[in-house]
Amino acid sequence: MVFSSFWAQSRELELHAVGGQWHDVVPHATSGLADAHAALRASNYRVLMVMGASQQSHVYFSRAWCSYEWALCLDSSTLAVDIAAMNQDVEIVTSGLTTSEVCSNKYYPGSGVSAKNSREASFPLEVVKEALAFNLNKTQTSSEVDRQRLMRGFVDIAQPEEDTDGLQKMTRRLRSFLLLLLWQNVLVQASRDKDYMCVLSDVAKGIQGDWWRRSLRLSLAGCDFSSENVLTMGMQSLPKSLEILKLDLQFTGLDDGSLSTVAQQLPECLQSFTLDISGCHVTDKGVLSFLKKLNPDLAEVTLKMQHTNVSKGLLALSRDGPTALQKWALLSHQERAEALAAKLEIIERKKNPSVAPTPAHVHKKAALESLLNLAPSKISADVLEHVKADLAALEKSIEKAP
Repeated sequence: MVFSSFWAQSRELELHAVGGQWHDVVPHATSGLADAHAALRASNYRVLMVMGASQQSHVYFSRAWCSYEWALCLDSSTLAVDIAAMNQDVEIVTSGLTTSEVCSNKYYPGSGVSAKNSREASFPLEVVKEALAFNLNKTQTSSEVDRQRLMRGFVDIAQPEEDTDGLQKMTRRLRSFLLLLLWQNVLVQASRDKDYMCVLSDVAKGIQGDWWRRSLRLSLAGCDFSSENVLTMGMQSLPKSLEILKLDLQFTGLDDGSLSTVAQQLPECLQSFTLDISGCHVTDKGVLSFLKKLNPDLAEVTLKMQHTNVSKGLLALSRDGPTALQKWALLSHQERAEALAAKLEIIERKKNPSVAPTPAHVHKKAALESLLNLAPSKISADVLEHVKADLAALEKSIEKAP
């Protein structure tokens, strides 16, 4: 790898990858397998892949050392990879928004996502096709000794089952890994470019080919999911073995109907699901339908729904933890309405603290309620009636308080 500072500073990256050697990351690196792992840990798995002209991208994907670095990144929870293709201009696909795009998105929701997709529109399709053709058995090294050592390293990482070839397993996993990095860009371009649409199905199958992936964080923000074909391909790409999924579908044009499609296409093994549908055209009705279509074995569901058409009550309820929405969906129609009304009341009280009971009100109410709990032998009937009347009057005064 060759270390550079400009993009590292702008993206807070520590490691730039073009394959070959390590510089300025690990002192006295000797290009060993342990050094590769140490370099990636030092960067907290924040990586920039840099390749030459797009027509030469096959050279980059044929380097065994590069492949070994990717293999070490496969299941990292902190993984963030940007890919740069250097033609006449440098085209970069980023794993998230840049600092300026985040700022833009904050003040004008959706603008940062649009800016990212526009910035990446010229990224060459040839890179995607080379990633599709990736095969670990065809990778090369400068010496046979290195190659044998790396192949053993791949098998160690793969931990293949008895009936599975280790290199074949790692080929499928790495191909899926590379395609996942490009998937958002492919889906965005497919809505406007037939050449991208032609590879959509193959890329989806390549991503799904990682049968061993258990956890995935995937952003498809800004893709045109008002197109049924694009939405279907996007969801069918999810590996069926996933147990934990964090899926970002902000500003994708989803509505109540297409949200149900998302629920129906989720992996059956899923146990924890976080979905961001901020900026989409969904309502309470669509969210309820979505929740009812989820697998009952799904233990935790978190929905982020800023800038949508859902009610304030449901938006507040969605922040009550990963099981709150599922419990709400199981209630009767009347109970659901009451739960949302209660949330609205809390919101109003926070907005206008003057309507909240004063400490004096709280103490007086507690005293009256304690009298109601006395045994009949401890309080006469006429006093009990006075207590009830005073308590009712107190509660009414609290409700009418300015």
